[in-house]
Amino acid sequence: MLNADHEAVLASIGFQFPMTRSDVFDMQFDQMYAALLKWKVKTGADHLLVPRSAKLDGNNIGNWINSMRRTKRKYDKGESTYLQAGHISKLDAAGMEWNDANDAKWSMRFDELQQFFMENGHSSVPPKTPLLGSWVTNQRRKYNNSDHGGDFNDQMYSASLKWKVEAGADHLLVPRTAKVDGNNIGNWINSMRKRRRSMTMERVPI
Repeated sequence: MLNADHEAVLASIGFQFPMTRSDVFDMQFDQMYAALLKWKVKTGADHLLVPRSAKLDGNNIGNWINSMRRTKRKYDKGESTYLQAGHISKLDAAGMEWNDANDAKWSMRFDELQQFFMENGHSSVPPKTPLLGSWVTNQRRKYNNSDHGGDFNDQMYSASLKWKVEAGADHLLVPRTAKVDGNNIGNWINSMRKRRRSMTMERVPI
C-alpha cells in the first residue's frame, strides 16, 4: 500500500494514479503534438504532410500522424476511440491534413492548377514547369489509361470517322481547328500522333 506521505508528494507534482488508457493516450498525444510543432518550426513547413520516416528527438512523427488519420476515421464512424474533439481541434489548428498524404498532395497540386488557370485563362501547363507540369501530365496519362479515357478516345474516334464521311476525305489530315458535334478532333488527332508509339488500340492510319 502506498504511503500517505509519498502519495501527497506525488500528487503535488501532478502525478496521476491510477493511469487509465485514456490518460496514457492523452499523455502520448501531448508528447507527440509538442514534437510535431517543433518539427514544423524546424522544417519551416506550413502543412502537416509529414514523411512517414520523419523523426524528432526519438519521436516517430510520421507514423504518429498516419495513426491519427486512421483513428480519426474511426472517430468519424462513431467507433470507440480515445481521440476526442479536443485532440482534433489541436491538430486542425496545427494544419492537419486528415486525408492520406497522397490525397493531400493531389489537393495541393489542384489548388496550384486553379491558380494557374486564373492567371493564364487555361490549364495547359508546360511540362517543364516544376512539380505542377509533371503532375498535370500524370493526370492526363491516368485519365487516358482509365475507362473514362477509353470512352473519350472512342468518342473522338467516332467523331473522326464522321468527319471523313462529311468531308469526303480518304485521309485524316485534319485541321487543328476541326470540330464535329463539339468534339475538337483536330487537337485529338494531333495528340494521337504524339502518342502513336504507345497506343495499344488500333486506330485508323494517321
